[in-house]
Amino acid sequence: MSQILKSVACLVACLLSGSIGFAQEASAPRPVTSPQAEARTLHSSAMGTDVNVYIHFPDGFDTARTKFPVLFVLDGENDFGPAQEYLGLLGAECGIKQPLLVAIGEGGLIGTPNNQRGRDFTPPTAVPIAGSGGAPDS
Repeated sequence: MSQILKSVACLVACLLSGSIGFAQEASAPRPVTSPQAEARTLHSSAMGTDVNVYIHFPDGFDTARTKFPVLFVLDGENDFGPAQEYLGLLGAECGIKQPLLVAIGEGGLIGTPNNQRGRDFTPPTAVPIAGSGGAPDS
């Protein structure tokens, strides 16, 4: 499991940094209040900040010899819990194979001082909101 987790952490780091050359090692896992889940912190050189990443491992992941689909969710602090719940319902009612869930955080819950949704989800200075405009110009 550690090799797969390391691969997922590296993939997320690459996505956040914009370049494989800038990816850095993930922090040690921190427990999350839901079973089979953990949180890590990755540093994004491109954004110049640390990013929380929440990971939920499907049943049997640690002993599986097959591949699992991966679902990436943005706004991780707010949507990690609901995404787990929806996936559980889809698995129970529709029989879908549970994916590895990777939720990428925005710095904090909506409305908290550390939340960076405005920076991450708006084009460059197109919206007159303090902290907006984190998207590249091109």
